[in-house]
Amino acid sequence: MVSTHIGFPAETVTVFVALSVGAIFIDLFMHRHDKPISLKSAALWSVFWVVVAMAFAGFLYVHHGAEVASLFVTGYALEKVLSVDNLFVMMAIFSWFSVPDRYRHRVLYWGIIGAIVFRGIFVAIGTGLLSLGPYVELIFAVVVAWTAVMMLKGGGDDDEIEDYSQHLAYRLVKRFFPIWPKLSGHAFLLTQKEVDAELAKPENKDVSVGRLKKAALYATPLMLCVAVVELSDVMFAFDSVPAIIAVSREP
Repeated sequence: MVSTHIGFPAETVTVFVALSVGAIFIDLFMHRHDKPISLKSAALWSVFWVVVAMAFAGFLYVHHGAEVASLFVTGYALEKVLSVDNLFVMMAIFSWFSVPDRYRHRVLYWGIIGAIVFRGIFVAIGTGLLSLGPYVELIFAVVVAWTAVMMLKGGGDDDEIEDYSQHLAYRLVKRFFPIWPKLSGHAFLLTQKEVDAELAKPENKDVSVGRLKKAALYATPLMLCVAVVELSDVMFAFDSVPAIIAVSREP
């Protein structure tokens, strides 16, 4: 069987990629409508994705043995635990942007898709750095320890509401796009024609579209929210990726 450069046979990599891409399309198709997701539905989907992950662990067990399957399950469980912080941060972001429940999955979906890409890049870089010597593992350990200390020190600020208008992602979007300050369905961007139509509505007569009177595209609050969600998740990857690499050399 032909091995790939990351240490697994092509068959295993193909199965993993097929499952990952399939999961993305299933999630997009099943939540294509703007409807709030109930607690029951969210719980059932969570169980479904855990079952899919365990099925892949079973595949690894059959084809690569108990040790590899155990490392995958350990890494998966570690990511789940580290993702608890993300949950509270995402809730705070949605609350600050006043995103209706029916649009939250769409924001999370596209925000996390981008974060997955960046996490993949971080994993590739981190795995490559391991080849430089054993001292790299110590650096990863320091990063994880530093993150833990920062989390403990920040534990007393839970009641403090962060001003996301000062967030780096928010400011970057404002630098490249004028902002339409109201939601327009589930759109992330509006064309000039769509903005003109919105301005023609009586309820929007006092709305200002910012520094550019004419622009090809305008960002909506959902676009700002997606940007903040994505960059926030990328920042979380700085502690989770070194932790996963510490568990397995094949993250």
